[in-house]
Amino acid sequence: AAIVLPLILLGYDYFYLKKPLKKFFIPKEILVYAGLGIVFFSYVFSVLSISGSTIPALPQEAYQASPYQDNWSVILNIPLSVIYYLLMISIKLTFYLPPIVVTTFLDPVFFLSLVAFVPLALAFKYRKRNKVAFFTFWFYITMLVAFVGFFVYKIHLVERFSYMPSVAYAVLLPCFMFFILKKKLQKNYTEIFAILMIILIISSSVYVFARTFDWRNERTLFESFERLNSDNYFMQKQLGDLYLERGYYQKAIAKYSDALKSNDDYIGVYNSLGIAYYEQGEYEKALDFFIKATESEPDNALFYNNLGNVYSKLGLYDQALENYNKAVNIEPDNEILRNNLVEFHNTLAFSYLKTGNFENAIKEFERIIEINQSNADAYFNTGIAYLEGFDDKDKAEYYTRKAIKIDPNEPNYQNALEIILDLN
Repeated sequence: AAIVLPLILLGYDYFYLKKPLKKFFIPKEILVYAGLGIVFFSYVFSVLSISGSTIPALPQEAYQASPYQDNWSVILNIPLSVIYYLLMISIKLTFYLPPIVVTTFLDPVFFLSLVAFVPLALAFKYRKRNKVAFFTFWFYITMLVAFVGFFVYKIHLVERFSYMPSVAYAVLLPCFMFFILKKKLQKNYTEIFAILMIILIISSSVYVFARTFDWRNERTLFESFERLNSDNYFMQKQLGDLYLERGYYQKAIAKYSDALKSNDDYIGVYNSLGIAYYEQGEYEKALDFFIKATESEPDNALFYNNLGNVYSKLGLYDQALENYNKAVNIEPDNEILRNNLVEFHNTLAFSYLKTGNFENAIKEFERIIEINQSNADAYFNTGIAYLEGFDDKDKAEYYTRKAIKIDPNEPNYQNALEIILDLN
């Protein structure tokens, strides 16, 4: 809106005030547009200063799903994108990757696609027809938002970017109808044309109204995207993610599998498939996909963490520990990964305590202390293990006092220290 609004006001002045171009700017208007320009550049500067980026990043899968991997390919396909947006507004309200991609200036499709800008040139040439000219201008100016998204997201078509341009479509279609009706055509042809235009307007309105039901919630929206783009692996992955988030694991697995069928090289679903099988308790299948995920992205700490989780469930504790450590080594400041490693050692320690293996239990608690020296429970549990396993009251007192120093308000620590002192 910060980009489009000043340009729309500028276009309105140009097409409706009927001034020659050389007299277009008058002092008052200069002040207005200067003010709008200051607001716009202030907005851009503030966004860049505060967030460091004007638009948040999409998941990596979105870029993998796009055939436009650099700005050069985006520029080449802008004229074609105008045509696709026109088709999307009038025919197919959805997101899809176009079947034709221009790769060079020498491509005949590029020259043919330039015809998309002919209406804009005609709007300036015949600006006296102010309503048609202005709304033609409106369509192209509001398309700027889509072009910004095109450059940033590398995604050609996004339905929400068509809302503002569709206003021009809704105005220009009846204008075109009335223009034809005014011509001196034979009566029969005029009536037939009028009926066809009325049918087109009504059918478009009904289709748009029906589309609102797809927007009832996130699930219906993604299902409609996937239904209209059955071979779009990115959409299948998004729908699978939605099912996974809501606990529909079988449906999630089905969609992820469809995404792999649509694109054998789509590595973005390996980890997701592993999570879905893991949540269902199918650990062997989860293991296969987590291994594929780590092989496809060997620097992804989360994948190693997930692999550690499934090894732990399978009782393969050495492999689990190896992968937990890999995850922490990749992202040493990630508290979630560190806490997960701590929880793994804690689980092992208590399993050793239950079997009377106090020596290994103490080793696990000491590893927790190495990872997090402010973990009061680790000190306390180490002291209890020394007391119960080896009747070592001095070490039990030492570790309990360390726990109290970290968390002096924990009553269990104080009670344990009193018991140890009584024993001494």
